[in-house]
Amino acid sequence: MMRNRLRAVCRTAVLLGSVFAAPAMQAQSGTRWIVGIDRSASRTPQQMKDARQFVTTLVPTLTYGDEFTIMETFRANTDSVRQWRGAIPSLAVPGSPRPKERRTLETFVSAARLVTRPYTDTTGQRLIQSTDIIGSIWRAADYARSGASKRTVLILLSDMLNSTPSLEMERRSGVPAQSWIDRQRAQGLLPDLSGVCVVAVGGEAGTPRGIAVQRFWTAYFMASGAKLDARNYRTYMQPGDISC
Repeated sequence: MMRNRLRAVCRTAVLLGSVFAAPAMQAQSGTRWIVGIDRSASRTPQQMKDARQFVTTLVPTLTYGDEFTIMETFRANTDSVRQWRGAIPSLAVPGSPRPKERRTLETFVSAARLVTRPYTDTTGQRLIQSTDIIGSIWRAADYARSGASKRTVLILLSDMLNSTPSLEMERRSGVPAQSWIDRQRAQGLLPDLSGVCVVAVGGEAGTPRGIAVQRFWTAYFMASGAKLDARNYRTYMQPGDISC
């Protein structure tokens, strides 16, 4: 019974994602939310529980004019991961939602609640042995530039340890220095995240590695045109704590 309901709502969500896509090349109100969730084996059960709570709290705050994307972080050698995108139309008359517009918002939020549940499911988590945060950020950069121009917030629910053959941050001394970022920039290998506000939740704190990882990502996002404020890089936070 529950599965049938979930399938039905997911089909509705797909329709919402296409029918309510925001028009391109037109400035609009609202926020573009991009949420990346790390389900790799390095994430603890408590971290996954915190991620679930974060998403569960964020979804009901979505409102008119918002776009919402949720995706699993990529893995080594593959970008074939779950992702879902949808948008809520802006109000025809700002500040005065019509009954149909209210129903549209309610339907979208209800669908998003169900669609997002599997993204924090721990089933099979121990089999995920890599995390391509860099690749995920590149995909997020594409989403940030697509469609209408609006405030964009990229939220990464992750321990922020990129773990791929080309960049293995989980090993000792695996956090790159500033010179690595400089080389990436010189070669045109940094994503365009101009104006994006970045939030990272779940990173290690109070250890030399944790401090090094935070410094790396702060510099990486700055070089990419985004801003990762220290207030938005935490082991634990909720949507109401976001400072953008």
